[in-house]
Amino acid sequence: MLGKLALWMRVIGYDVAYERAIEDALLVKRASEERRTILTRDTLLILRRLVRDNYLFIESDHLIDQLRQVL
Repeated sequence: MLGKLALWMRVIGYDVAYERAIEDALLVKRASEERRTILTRDTLLILRRLVRDNYLFIESDHLIDQLRQVL
């Protein structure tokens, strides 16, 4: 859902982990183990107890706005 954002964050120098199809539980586990913040547009994902303090909800569908929000 945020593949283009992940690509452009890598281009500008961010350490980004991205996997196209991943189950929510595995995503949460990996983010925790690797101490990463989850960037998402998935409202159901952010309701999970283990995600609540470790995410940034990306509001826009547009890449430029997404980059602005992250930066």
